Amino acid sequence: MKLFRAVFTLTAFSAVVKTLGFAFRVILSRNLGAEMMGVYSIALSIYFMALTLTSGGLPLVVGRKVAKYRASGDRKSENSAVTAAMLIGVSVSAAVCLILGGASAFTPRLFSDERVMPILMLLLPGVVATAVHSAFYGALWGRRSYFALSMIDLVEQIIRIALCFLMFYTFPKFSNVLAAALSLSVSVVFGALSIMLIFLKTGGRLSSGKGFYKPLIAETAPITGIRLTGSAVSSVIALILPLILVGAGMSKPDSLAAFGAAIGMALPLLFMPATIVGSLAVALVPELAAKVQKNDTPSVNTQIGKAVIFSILVCSLSMPFYYSTGNVMGVWLYKSADAGRYLVSSTWVMLPVSLEQITGSMMNSLGLELKSYRNYCVTAIILFACVIILPRFIGMHAYFIGLGASSGVQAIMHVWDIQKKTGFKTNLVLPLIKGIAAAVPAAAVGTLLSNRLLINWNAIANIAVSGTAAVLVGFIIAYALGLVKMSPRTSKTNSILHYFCP
Repeated sequence: MKLFRAVFTLTAFSAVVKTLGFAFRVILSRNLGAEMMGVYSIALSIYFMALTLTSGGLPLVVGRKVAKYRASGDRKSENSAVTAAMLIGVSVSAAVCLILGGASAFTPRLFSDERVMPILMLLLPGVVATAVHSAFYGALWGRRSYFALSMIDLVEQIIRIALCFLMFYTFPKFSNVLAAALSLSVSVVFGALSIMLIFLKTGGRLSSGKGFYKPLIAETAPITGIRLTGSAVSSVIALILPLILVGAGMSKPDSLAAFGAAIGMALPLLFMPATIVGSLAVALVPELAAKVQKNDTPSVNTQIGKAVIFSILVCSLSMPFYYSTGNVMGVWLYKSADAGRYLVSSTWVMLPVSLEQITGSMMNSLGLELKSYRNYCVTAIILFACVIILPRFIGMHAYFIGLGASSGVQAIMHVWDIQKKTGFKTNLVLPLIKGIAAAVPAAAVGTLLSNRLLINWNAIANIAVSGTAAVLVGFIIAYALGLVKMSPRTSKTNSILHYFCP
């Protein structure tokens, strides 16, 4: 029951935060336009790579250690691990900021557009702040203080949005894209100070990190490595893909606009349903780590199987919604038909990405970070091959093909490694088939309504009716196929809850 409450808390707050962030991105996209959104997305990809380098694996490792030390009552080691993590993160982040700041003289050689560097300079304070934030985030995560973490994320998002709009209207001569970058940095600094204060107010202490630096670096390195590789891949793709599109016959403004519509507009929409899967992944790490510590293999296997099946169910209901409403949504939200087309054509990507997300978190919980890193490096080749070869044939759609293919293969490799580690034997092929079997007819029903019967309705009504119909049909079919079952404990609660309330 504790895990369900954790997932519910994280999901509820994350849904609000992501909804606010999504609304903000929609307004920002309208203000910037597709081309400038493409430039901003390039800057963000480099910023996220810097964040990953400085603190990519710290929250996970610190959270896992804090959960372990609290279980044994070793508060001294808990405080030392958190302090060491903060000092490691701050040191690395300071070095990264100096390198990126010094690279400004080489802007023409580094970036495909000269407008990227000013944006990046305003984002750098957020790199150091995130390093501080990560150490204390891991501490509260290991304590299972999900409400505090969720509240900080919410307030941080509100501050970012409010400050950005304040600059939009108070300083109209200040560039909108620079206002967006500055507001992001300020909100991250606020979040870092807030989470550190909560840690100290709830009994945490800063102490000597002696004896913890090497173990933290050793455990963090594989996780940071895979995430850094992922961020580096994303950054390289952000830098080269517009150039590849130009080589395929597009003009530079058109290539940036296509990149902005796909990555800056369609992709965030596709990842919205991953809120639930992501919350489950976050909550599972300390839970599985504790069970692994106790050698409770049966419980570990039960949670793994049910979490993966739940992820399949979430995707089987989300995909029909986006497939049927994507074209209308792109025009209504972003005034971009291209964003709608990318959204519809890449809806299927949600399934392999979500499965990789949940299985990747399980790999980390089971101490399989190095194998997880190996799996990513192998599958990154697939993504790069698609991005380099396919744009001349299918344009920006090449990115989504590569993302889905690489994530799917990676998820399969994760499951194989999990099976070898735990003896996990749950058949996941059948739930996957059932999920797809529910999604396909549901998408057909929603599309028929949206593109035929309701085509003359206004956008909001069209999305609401056709999207709801698609989800409802998908749920009914999933129930009929046994992907959703009524709980034997109470008729008011379906068995999805009991996946997390054994």
